[in-house]
Amino acid sequence: MVTLELNIKPEKFDEFLGIMAEALKDTRTYDGCQRVETYVDQDVPGRIILVEWWDSRGHQEKYMQWRTESGMMEALADFVSGPPALNFHDARPDV
Repeated sequence: MVTLELNIKPEKFDEFLGIMAEALKDTRTYDGCQRVETYVDQDVPGRIILVEWWDSRGHQEKYMQWRTESGMMEALADFVSGPPALNFHDARPDV
């Protein structure tokens, strides 16, 4: 599982959500993507967390490389107010 935390400029928030709604259609059909969910923080305006499930870390990294090469990451840079936080997680069903 991967989490991506983004802080979006308030004046760009609605536009960003529209772009993401379209972009995540491609993400959800990308090789290795099992599921993507978008969460909006109730207490911090503009904070969005994407929770992604992938077949492997390699699948997600290949996807991010594609997004970077396609120019998507650069295009979204104007919407964010700081660096994104990308974290990879392993499930611990024994805990």
